[in-house]
Amino acid sequence: MEIVIWQLDVHFPMGRSRSQYLLGVMLTVFLMTVVPVASGGEHAATHLIEDVYTAEQTTTNQDITLEGELIKEAWFNFTVLEDKINSNPDTFTFAVMNMDDASLTQSLPGTTDTEGRLTVPIRFSLEGSPNWRVSVTCNEAGDTVFGPVTIEEDGGNPWSLQVDYVYWIDEGVNGGNGGDGGDGGDDDEGTPTLVTVMELNLLVVALASIGVAFLSFRVYLRGGGSLKVPLVIAGLLAMDSFVFLPVALVVNQELNDATFSMPPFGPAWLGNLALVLLLLWVVPFIAARKRVLGSDEVHGIIARLTAQRAADRVRRRAEAYPDDPLSERMLALLLVILGIASVTVVALMLLS
Repeated sequence: MEIVIWQLDVHFPMGRSRSQYLLGVMLTVFLMTVVPVASGGEHAATHLIEDVYTAEQTTTNQDITLEGELIKEAWFNFTVLEDKINSNPDTFTFAVMNMDDASLTQSLPGTTDTEGRLTVPIRFSLEGSPNWRVSVTCNEAGDTVFGPVTIEEDGGNPWSLQVDYVYWIDEGVNGGNGGDGGDGGDDDEGTPTLVTVMELNLLVVALASIGVAFLSFRVYLRGGGSLKVPLVIAGLLAMDSFVFLPVALVVNQELNDATFSMPPFGPAWLGNLALVLLLLWVVPFIAARKRVLGSDEVHGIIARLTAQRAADRVRRRAEAYPDDPLSERMLALLLVILGIASVTVVALMLLS
């Protein structure tokens, strides 16, 4: 015998509840999300070269040693910003060559736009050694002219390079090679204690969020039931998020010199996501404040922590509130959505 959910071809053999299958699916999705994308000994890193000046009709060569034993992919992103306002365009040629494999060589020209900017990306998708040479040639530095008169000569321009790459190391030998170590972006020995605390807390929040979604989904499927346990967990998550938010802001400030940040995703998003996590778990207590604050459980907790008179005052105030806008079943569905959203936010924070 089989049970068919809605009109989808999803079948559950008898003997297992639908909520058990849901829990399994949610755990699988969470694990797939938080496990790093790079497999085996693969890691991602960035190498920066900033403000290198190249004079007109000259070539500047820079040798680069990236991290790892083998470079799987690399993106060399050159940027030029014209230092002379309203001058004629500048023309450049950018070349990248692997020092150990001459076949890994690319060269592209580029000309600054009307605002004096130029961005040239060069991508390598074939494997190569970590040793590279970049060459930048300033073919022509445009002067500032007025008709036939040269107002200001331009002798060259500065340029910058950002290399985003994926490298491979043999993790069986103390985490990889012992060379120059690159920029040390993957060294965990100096991880601040607050970061470790934050990561452990996030794992607990993720598991608790899955529990809320799982228990609430059972109530939703039955068309009603008790949401006492999911609401208690949600309340603990809201309090945890309230305490966790300043911790995330401190960590973010220490690591990124910022509390909140705009896109793209990255470590600087910790402050934003921590605030989102707090707001998520406040929602059910706004949508169901009458039944939550007027419940026997909340009354008993307040009476134990403060006094019976204070607990009675809270209950009387709750009874004066208008009826909650959501039914028990819709509140259960809201908790399911919030649980899944919370797991997603935690996954983004861990990946950041």
